[in-house]
Amino acid sequence: MNKILVIQDSPAPQPSKIINLIPSEQYELRKISKEQISLVKYCNFDLIILDSSLNGDKVLVCRRLRKDGVGQPVLAILEKQNRKEKIEILNLGADEVVDIGIDSGELKAHIDSLLRRPPAFYIETIRIDNLILDICKREVRRAKQKVKLSGKEFGLLFCLVKNRNTTVGRDSLFEKVWGMDSERYLNIVDVYIRYLRKKVDDGFKKKLIKTVYGIGYKIEG
Repeated sequence: MNKILVIQDSPAPQPSKIINLIPSEQYELRKISKEQISLVKYCNFDLIILDSSLNGDKVLVCRRLRKDGVGQPVLAILEKQNRKEKIEILNLGADEVVDIGIDSGELKAHIDSLLRRPPAFYIETIRIDNLILDICKREVRRAKQKVKLSGKEFGLLFCLVKNRNTTVGRDSLFEKVWGMDSERYLNIVDVYIRYLRKKVDDGFKKKLIKTVYGIGYKIEG
């Protein structure tokens, strides 16, 4: 079954009604918010749909996806016909653009056309020793036991895992997890590292998270 990733606006409790026209018995649908697009390049899926709930952010999201090297076909859904926005999104690398008034039959035809393209392959899970991160589901397990993490804890762990065996500076961790526009408070990184260690390392003989004094942290394995 083909996997379709729907990117929607974060405040939207549900994607737009047009997404409900996609038959779930024929495709496997996953939904994420625009704040999670940095993880898309590690996911295994066949098609990306930019939901109309993104509004003007569709342009920014599409640009970011292609900048990150995401090669899967992109179908953008516009809230209303907007020729300028349509041209801009296509120029940024979207493969198809439709408006929200499309019917289910035509939408399915667009999806099937895009799915006939050669597939791209991406990492969906990352394993270090007995630690497993499912990037798309945002799930973490160690020794098959589920580890419950907050959004910031997951982001911090993801940064360390992505750079395994390499020291990541506290400045870099702060900017990637809290954002460059956040008020700088580097001690918060140390606080969340302690949270992570309690959840990921406590109870295990082998400690994965290491401190590189005066620089930052790294995860070994």
